[in-house]
Amino acid sequence: MKTMKNFFLLMALTIISVPAFSYSADLFEFDEQTFNESFNGVSELESFLLENHGVTLSELEASGSPLLNAVDLSMDRSSLMSSAVGYQAPLGIPSFLWGFCLGAVGILIVYLISESRDETIKALWGCIASVALYFLFWLVYAIILGASGFLFF
Repeated sequence: MKTMKNFFLLMALTIISVPAFSYSADLFEFDEQTFNESFNGVSELESFLLENHGVTLSELEASGSPLLNAVDLSMDRSSLMSSAVGYQAPLGIPSFLWGFCLGAVGILIVYLISESRDETIKALWGCIASVALYFLFWLVYAIILGASGFLFF
């Protein structure tokens, strides 16, 4: 009986301590003035394009418009689109789900496809969550059977 109490204490401490690792105050710092200043040139370009519906980017480049100084056009169009969309998950499936559904194999797939440490860690957390839910399910199952008298230790 003492072993079960120690087990439940360990589980409770684990469940309580896991959320403590997920908070980072640096993620929520936001300087609104710097943000607004970085978009001033883009806002001027947008208002010009809304007023002049037939103007294209190629025409503005050809005329040497000063409005384009705020926009970095050094990348090609496909690079602009991929950076606007953001990081694509391996095969379109979030890394957490790879780890959650396939476990160690999912972590390996994410590692090999994405070659990103952050995505691999997300897959690892998915695997850990899956294992934790598995043990929690069987723990609740054992408690229910033990309470009903069908489980003998």
